[in-house]
Amino acid sequence: MKKLAYLIIIISLPLLVFFQYRSYVRFNPPNSFGFVPSDGIDTDYHDAALLKTYYQLVYEIPAFARSQWSNKGIDVRYPEDDPDEIEAAAYYNKQLVMVNLIEEKLKKSYSLKQQGFGNIAIRKMEEEGLSIQEYRLLHTADLVGIKNGDRSSAVWELQKHLLKHGYDIPKDGIFDVKTEDALKDLQSKNDQFPSGIVDKRILPLLIKD
Repeated sequence: MKKLAYLIIIISLPLLVFFQYRSYVRFNPPNSFGFVPSDGIDTDYHDAALLKTYYQLVYEIPAFARSQWSNKGIDVRYPEDDPDEIEAAAYYNKQLVMVNLIEEKLKKSYSLKQQGFGNIAIRKMEEEGLSIQEYRLLHTADLVGIKNGDRSSAVWELQKHLLKHGYDIPKDGIFDVKTEDALKDLQSKNDQFPSGIVDKRILPLLIKD
């Protein structure tokens, strides 16, 4: 009998602890109600209306949860089998999903700005579903075909990318022998014919960080 009693206690204890913990959590909810806004978001996001919506949700979500708990005894995180509680929890979770989606956008925008992109570039990437590499390829297509003797802003861009690859060349917009030699070296190192002319094959490697 003692063994049976011990067995019942061992089985029952975890359940008792679980329900006690759930009861504690239910009636001692944290101020945030499980939502803590991130620090790494873009506070100068290109869509001011979306940013405003984010800040409204950051305020309204915990406020709604606290009001439900204080005024109706409803913990929106752990609803009981009651229509009012289920409805309140559904609304709370819907708002959480929305704010998390917006926050991911703001965090991504913040990350892109750390890499040197501005609002115009970020908006275009979002609208057209472009990756960083795809965006850079799209906006460096005018480099294709430039060669020794050319003088232009496209040459300046080429030199900027070659400098990132460690080549000691001037950045003056003049395609001279030094620029040509650097380009040829980059082509050779990537198993491409060293033509010294920017083509579509070398372009992805040229703009790669």
